[in-house]
Amino acid sequence: MPTYHYRALNRGGTKIRGEISAPDEHAARNAVREQGLFVVSMGLETQKFQIPKFLQGSETSSARVPQRDLVFFTRQLSTLIRSGFKLDSALNAISEQVAHPRFHEAIIDIDRQVKEGKTLYEALSVYPYIFSETYRSLVKAGEASGQLHPILGKLAIYLEDQRRLKNKVLATLTYPAIMILASIGVVAVLMAYVVPNITSVLTAQNKELPFITTVLIDSSSFLASWWHVILGAIGLALLTLRQYYRSKGGRRVLDRLFLSLPVLGSLFTKVAISRFSSTFAVLLRSGVEILKSLQIVKDVAGNVILAQALEKASQNVGEGSSLAGPLAESGVFPPIVIKMIESGQKSSNLELMLETIAEDYENEVENTILGLTSILEPLIILVMGGFVCFIVVAILVPLQDMANI
Repeated sequence: MPTYHYRALNRGGTKIRGEISAPDEHAARNAVREQGLFVVSMGLETQKFQIPKFLQGSETSSARVPQRDLVFFTRQLSTLIRSGFKLDSALNAISEQVAHPRFHEAIIDIDRQVKEGKTLYEALSVYPYIFSETYRSLVKAGEASGQLHPILGKLAIYLEDQRRLKNKVLATLTYPAIMILASIGVVAVLMAYVVPNITSVLTAQNKELPFITTVLIDSSSFLASWWHVILGAIGLALLTLRQYYRSKGGRRVLDRLFLSLPVLGSLFTKVAISRFSSTFAVLLRSGVEILKSLQIVKDVAGNVILAQALEKASQNVGEGSSLAGPLAESGVFPPIVIKMIESGQKSSNLELMLETIAEDYENEVENTILGLTSILEPLIILVMGGFVCFIVVAILVPLQDMANI
């Protein structure tokens, strides 16, 4: 009976590491849950190989490889197996083409384990921070059905779609973020260095200044004297917000807030629905059972509100009830999505409905991104122009009064 090593959280939120023997991973997860623990990650233990130090630690460590390298590996492995290569020969050939040093080492070790008689799923499970549970579950389904290379092909397409969607969202948020930071930097320099030199001429006249000019001078003096305190306060606020987000209650509050934000909330919701639908569809289409698929999708949802809805949906399905009910109660999924999922479940065509939802919402994400870009750019320029206009008017009004004397 194989031994699985796991990382879990107890009811108090304390991290726990351990190992458990079970016939398969599903039974191992159930056994850990019966102990009152929440499974964070789980993988097969190997007695002949120790996980390298660069893989030990959090899932956000540098052990992660670029998504494009993972897509390349998956697509090449599918192509070589389809062309008649044995699995170990295909892995060896791909390892010679991978430039990323840590990924190269991982593939070499996976090849070694396969040659020793392990399945590809078991070998990949040694590297849970490189190969996600979604990835490993699809490989396991492919090996069990004898359809490894078609499923790897689907997996490569899925990974590429997810990478493209992520890049679109990051590009949308990065551009206005850079513009906002640049605008704040320009205004800060003007207020801290340029404005004091100009307003010193006005204050030297010992005359009463207009209210707008007084506000400008006071603001400039405050920024010049307390800029380090302001930066420290901002840094402390961000650190506090980060720690709050890591707490269970804080994560729930902020995730719901993100989904309810004007404009951006709509984008986050559509991205979450697109990820959920595409991941769920590819898992079901590849033969992964629905309860296992729901557990995997819950872990990759990226939003605790959505994850809670999927957890409840998993319980409902396990009891023979509807999948759509808990999703509707979450308030995240639009009615049309609920109706399509309900229709797909009743007609035993859930995979097709999920693929349709994923395609529709990926298009919605693209349209939302275009709309955001068209709104944010002129809005940032308008706000920046307003600050500059305020500074110019505050300086020109007293200068004009001096000229008229």
